[in-house]
Amino acid sequence: MPQIVTSADEWAAKCLKEPEWLAACLQKICRFGGQVPISVLTHSVVLSGMLRTPETQLWALLHDAHEVLTGDCCRLYESEQMQIRKCKLDYALREKLRSEYHVSVSEYDQRDVNVIGRMLGEREFRNPSEFTGINTSIYQFTRQFEALMSTLSTGASC
Repeated sequence: MPQIVTSADEWAAKCLKEPEWLAACLQKICRFGGQVPISVLTHSVVLSGMLRTPETQLWALLHDAHEVLTGDCCRLYESEQMQIRKCKLDYALREKLRSEYHVSVSEYDQRDVNVIGRMLGEREFRNPSEFTGINTSIYQFTRQFEALMSTLSTGASC
């Protein structure tokens, strides 16, 4: 029986130590509460490819990781309590990156991911057929995640 993770710290540690687990979870969640047949995994990988710096690319892969615990809910229908929980989960993930891997995701990195992510989301919602042919694999996510973590945790820069 799989271990279900619910605490923010355990979840953040598992996301970073087991990116294949994270990818497998994100692959099962469809965007916009299931209204659009695009997985959160595909969204995250496509978004990462739209960004330039390793920090923003990494955060793009991780920015919806909280949906493993919260599900994908249209922003308009999120309660204030849900928004607070998502922020706490995102903070736990960034803190774990910083404290254990010496990788910092700045407010600017987060803003860039949010801005481009919202634009991508609009495209996904308005024209899902543009994305349905994109088959993002757990392996692809994991490989990209590990390459970015290696680059960032060693201090190398692209």
